[in-house]
Amino acid sequence: MSKAFKSLSKEETRKSIAGVCQRADKGTVMGVAMMAGQQVKEEQAERIASLAKSITESRLEAFVKWTKRLRAVAKFMGRVGKIIKKVRFMVIWVVIAMFA
Repeated sequence: MSKAFKSLSKEETRKSIAGVCQRADKGTVMGVAMMAGQQVKEEQAERIASLAKSITESRLEAFVKWTKRLRAVAKFMGRVGKIIKKVRFMVIWVVIAMFA
């Protein structure tokens, strides 16, 4: 997963991905689906193409930024959880002592 985000962090990669998505149309989507051995209705292909056209370089950049933030928060919460596991008995005793 980190390799993907490293490559998405590069401006060149984001530009090329956004360019491919901007050029997507119904025929392209249906062709790729056929190569994958899947049947796609024209209506679905149009919806997929319109979704692909909404992917821009700035949206990819924002996605990478938010994903990095979420990973940092998850890592921090994991560390907090480990600390709480280590001292949970002490916390329980303190709470009991406060109410006793």
